[in-house]
Amino acid sequence: MFSVVFQDTPFSAIKEDKNYSKLSNTTFFRSILTESIINLHTNYEGIYAQKLEQFYKESGLINDSFKKLKSAKWELKCKGITELAELNINEAFDSIVEVAKAKNKTLKITAINACIKLAGTKGIVHLTAHPYPIDDWTQVNIINAFKKHDIGDIRGVELLLESQNTTVVTLGLKLIKELKLSQKIPHVEKLVARTPDTLIQNEAQNVLQALTI
Repeated sequence: MFSVVFQDTPFSAIKEDKNYSKLSNTTFFRSILTESIINLHTNYEGIYAQKLEQFYKESGLINDSFKKLKSAKWELKCKGITELAELNINEAFDSIVEVAKAKNKTLKITAINACIKLAGTKGIVHLTAHPYPIDDWTQVNIINAFKKHDIGDIRGVELLLESQNTTVVTLGLKLIKELKLSQKIPHVEKLVARTPDTLIQNEAQNVLQALTI
């Protein structure tokens, strides 16, 4: 892996190595290799990160992560989601969005965070139609994910304010306030004018006050 990433050795040369061929068929070796790639990827950017992503695909380790994503065990699902998101596998996005609808809180948070990493605000717009309450802890994790990944494109956050789910509306207001999205003020003002919910109206007015001071 190091020779491919740091010494420009083609992966085809690694595949021909008898030791690699033998080890690559063992679950333990593949697991250790995946963990090594994840750890390196969190610390490298640019060309090295791209080479790690390419190695992950060419070695077939990506298939292991997709298998985990499809597992019936929530903890394996979480592991697969984390791996795919860390290595920027955008084709996993739709499948991860479906997992984000899960009732299991840990699985839901992991999936939503992955969606945010892969697609920014597109990763949470699906919550507009979310049928279940989004508790405070989950909301805090979503807001922290936006801050952690430094999402520059915040188009679509205002769509959360149109949800019939009051906890989703609250999440939208919190994001607008925490990320200081003053350009969303017109949308918050419209919410204040149309909502019959006193609590939501008060929250929205507090957001307006915070953004205009």
